[in-house]
Amino acid sequence: MTRSAALLIGLFLLGGCAGTTGHGGEQPLVRVGDFVLNINDIPPAVYAGKKGQDSILAVRQFINNWVEEHIFLYFALQNTDTARINRLTESYRNALLRDMYETRLRELGMDSVQVSRQELLDYYQQQKDNFRATDTFIRWRYLIVDAGNPKRYRYRSWFYSSREEDLRKLETAYKDLIALLPDTSQWIPAHEARKIFPGLRLHKPQGQTKSFRIQKTRDKRLYLVEIIRVVYPDDVLPFELTADRVRFFLKQRKWESHLKELRRKMVHEAQQQKLIKYYADE
Repeated sequence: MTRSAALLIGLFLLGGCAGTTGHGGEQPLVRVGDFVLNINDIPPAVYAGKKGQDSILAVRQFINNWVEEHIFLYFALQNTDTARINRLTESYRNALLRDMYETRLRELGMDSVQVSRQELLDYYQQQKDNFRATDTFIRWRYLIVDAGNPKRYRYRSWFYSSREEDLRKLETAYKDLIALLPDTSQWIPAHEARKIFPGLRLHKPQGQTKSFRIQKTRDKRLYLVEIIRVVYPDDVLPFELTADRVRFFLKQRKWESHLKELRRKMVHEAQQQKLIKYYADE
């Protein structure tokens, strides 16, 4: 506590218990039964930013509130089954210990829990009807080039070509392009794709869906887009969009099985060390 704070509270104590010293040399302010409020128990926030009489009134209000609360607590202790409270406290403490230990074991052991790709695929095939899209997702590739670029037609030819050498030529010309995504394996939500291609419009077709191309000039930019696949709301999600979720679920399930086995081993070890004694057997 600062010197100014001590002087402030000293003003409050004038004519009272200013000469009394409590346990450990602390200056007591008030006692209610076995509860004692010492001078260092008053938070600085109570009087911070206040001056003169306002500071003294703030300290007085804090002490009065503390007295009222602890008088109530005093009578609560006199009229409550404290043994039951102790049992509840012990029960809570034990539950907290178990949870903290299990969390620690999980942190240490979860990295060792492995889920193979085949396990992911098997679970996905069994449950895929339960994985439904809530948004529109697309797999696509795109090329964005300045609409006035004299090489734009050559770039378009390379972009739509099926030859790997043409794609490599396009990649080497990246400094002359605005944006290029040649990879078609990644899924992206449609609303994120529209940030890249504002002119993207998707309407769920009837019957068989196929890949399609979009070519559009907008804001002096030429957009060449190839939509490989679209997943609309309520469609079954593809495996790639569920893999992380499935992996997390399967790892949790494997961990629970591992934890059961660990508990069984703990019981066996406790029996070996004769930590368990059933008095009913005597």
